[in-house]
Amino acid sequence: MRKYLAVITLCIALTACKKTALAPCSGNCTEVHVSGDILLQPAGTGFAGVPITVQLSATNCIICSQSIVTTQKTDANGRFDFVFNIDTTLLPGHKLYFYFANMQQYISVPYSYINQNLISRDILVNYPSYNNGLHFWFYPKASLQVNLHRVSTGSFAYFSVEHSFDSQPGITDYIIAGNQALPQDTTFIVETAANVFTKVTASTIITPGNNLATADSIKCSAMGNNVIRVDY
Repeated sequence: MRKYLAVITLCIALTACKKTALAPCSGNCTEVHVSGDILLQPAGTGFAGVPITVQLSATNCIICSQSIVTTQKTDANGRFDFVFNIDTTLLPGHKLYFYFANMQQYISVPYSYINQNLISRDILVNYPSYNNGLHFWFYPKASLQVNLHRVSTGSFAYFSVEHSFDSQPGITDYIIAGNQALPQDTTFIVETAANVFTKVTASTIITPGNNLATADSIKCSAMGNNVIRVDY
């Protein structure tokens, strides 16, 4: 019995992962334009020859059909710019998106991930501006040591530290919740981008409506001893 169950499970897994090429559009066709770039920052050097796959996948299903619409590559400057046709009657109950390999030796700004190996982006057929002028930026990695030093003796309700780089959304790294009055020093390491400024922001809620925020920045190097001190 277990043997049969194992075979069935394997068949389901293989079927769920199977991808087929979508037949060329023959009716109810609409043209979709997708463009953008994949760059190494801050130099702005393009990643050439990166395969980009456009896929149509069924949603709200256990064994979901997956069809490859087209596969393209970035040019010598890391740009991609392509057009394809899609049958609009196929879109209900399906998700249209593209994906490419995540270059994990670099750090990237926050993107959507299919998994840690693939970066994805939805394609909205009725909103052309959403699909064009896209930027996927990667940076050399750096480690930053954050030294928290308690200088205040008053209590607070909430405290957090976040870091961001290159004007991208912040990532929360450390939280103290609850009424805290005792001094508390600590050190932690965050992964950030090299060769651009990393901003570290400390936010304190003393009481509801009584908030404090301080910020400092540091330009980290990939192999350097990067340390920043935060007093709170």
